[in-house]
Amino acid sequence: MARPARLAALAARARPAGRAALAAALALALAVGADGEEAAYAVGDRVEPFALEDPHGRAGGVDARTRLLLFTADMDAGDVVEKALADPALHDLAAHGTVYVADISRMPGVVTRLFALPSLRRRPYRTLLDTGPGPTTRIPREAGKVTLLELDGLAVRSVRFESDPAAVAAAIRGPASEAPAPQPEPVVNDRDRPLR
Repeated sequence: MARPARLAALAARARPAGRAALAAALALALAVGADGEEAAYAVGDRVEPFALEDPHGRAGGVDARTRLLLFTADMDAGDVVEKALADPALHDLAAHGTVYVADISRMPGVVTRLFALPSLRRRPYRTLLDTGPGPTTRIPREAGKVTLLELDGLAVRSVRFESDPAAVAAAIRGPASEAPAPQPEPVVNDRDRPLR
């Protein structure tokens, strides 16, 4: 954080006309971060639409129709998604408003070509791949956990990190699967049953 501190010191010594420019630079430095990267998405932020290719070379992406963005950045998190998607009813992620993106940019190219891509091509669900510093840099991540960004018209409604495949599967199914099922009204006898 030395860069924002230096900018604050310069702003204090600057002339009044230059203070506004330095204050704007300080605000930008704090928003972008000392290392030049933008801050991770948080609740209330707007995700920029983006497109990536799947292992078959077909384009797909995140847009205003996306309800849930699943993101993995390591093999342990990828295993959680694979277990969560063991149910064939969940394989059509688009039908559930879900997009799954895996960041494989740190994987060596030989490993990607010889092992990862062939394995991903055999999976019955679609995985979009970020192969370089791309649109996933702002997606928050925790080692070994799947990032779940719930979106509403590209606005981030919630950010969660899950290592439980059942919780990931429930999120894919949608809010109805996460809420408890309604209980039927108790009936003592047929005369007590309300007419509808």
